[in-house]
Amino acid sequence: MKRVTGTEAMMEVLKHYEVEYIFGIPGATEMLFMEALEELPEMKYILGLNEVVCVGMAEGYARAKGKPAFLNLHTGPGLATAMPFLADAKNAGVPLVVTVGQNDSRMLQYEPQLSGNIMGMAQAVSKWCTEVYHTEDIPAVLHRAFKTAMQAPYGPVIISIPQNV
Repeated sequence: MKRVTGTEAMMEVLKHYEVEYIFGIPGATEMLFMEALEELPEMKYILGLNEVVCVGMAEGYARAKGKPAFLNLHTGPGLATAMPFLADAKNAGVPLVVTVGQNDSRMLQYEPQLSGNIMGMAQAVSKWCTEVYHTEDIPAVLHRAFKTAMQAPYGPVIISIPQNV
């Protein structure tokens, strides 16, 4: 049996939910994700110049389409910058599935640059948040994220994904 990578698992789930656009600002922790998107011309990455703009684009898309928008942020500082608009999305009941790239989990005890308490920050601006520890959990976590975002009351869910996962 072929072992599926975390990126391959993510792409399969995104295809299942017919994700057309991914809004965000990628960084080094999202490099494998960005490479995988090159193989999927049906999904477009909409790059913003600031995380607030990215959340705004995703929120507008979700409101117009009536389905969750997919938002990709880079590490703790990216989430911190996006928090005011994520709070607005939570209060307004806008369904967003947000992934936040995290540093390699094997390095977190050394507090690498750009790491942060993603789950601590996410709790305040999401209806559900989690961090993925094992590649095998990615499909289940993403399915739950899409379903949770669309359960009343609608709102953002946030998933922290370490680079090594």
